[in-house]
Amino acid sequence: MQLRGFRTLLIHEFTLEFRQRFSFAAQVLYVAAVVFIFYLTFSEPDGQIWNSLFWMVMLFSGIQLGTTSFNREFGHSHLFYFQLIDPLMLFFTKIISVWMRLLILGLSAWVIMSVVLGDPVVDKWLFGASVFIGSLGLAVIFSFLSAISMSTENSGLLLAVLSFPVLLPVLLSVIRLSFISMAQVSVEYFDSFATLIAVVMLVVGMGIFLFPTLWKN
Repeated sequence: MQLRGFRTLLIHEFTLEFRQRFSFAAQVLYVAAVVFIFYLTFSEPDGQIWNSLFWMVMLFSGIQLGTTSFNREFGHSHLFYFQLIDPLMLFFTKIISVWMRLLILGLSAWVIMSVVLGDPVVDKWLFGASVFIGSLGLAVIFSFLSAISMSTENSGLLLAVLSFPVLLPVLLSVIRLSFISMAQVSVEYFDSFATLIAVVMLVVGMGIFLFPTLWKN
């Protein structure tokens, strides 16, 4: 029953997102516009700058997606959702929703930057894995902290302030992983993967314990 309810809630979430396609299309347009500005500024950046620009796009895309992730549930319809939805199912649904959209934006940014700025990535599989896990880490952090900040008036500002110390190990790990994927020699990267997975699991664990209380309040 729980699995069926989670599947129904997930389908409902993506159905509502599909009805607001213009919002996600605006996100893709934002990525394309930022990459074009990068092209006007750097023309042909080296691998380190290319990597930094890519994760800058991912970071601000994650902030934009995370800020609005709980607008419906913590808005005027909160009582309606409160009576029908289990808080943990809602929490994981939001993580998956933000993760999927952020992953699509990340892959879109990779393609656009490769066409406009060139592609310095040597190990495609490692870079793809860093985007896959890195977007998951950003989705978990921004979804959880968005739920905390929604109870305040300046939710966007509070989200940015709260996310900074938690984001540091995630960003350092994914930047190192993606930069290793551009190197011509083999470099050990399992410690960065371990750090990234540990931070994701820590935030998920905090969300499991704290989100039901936030949902009730």
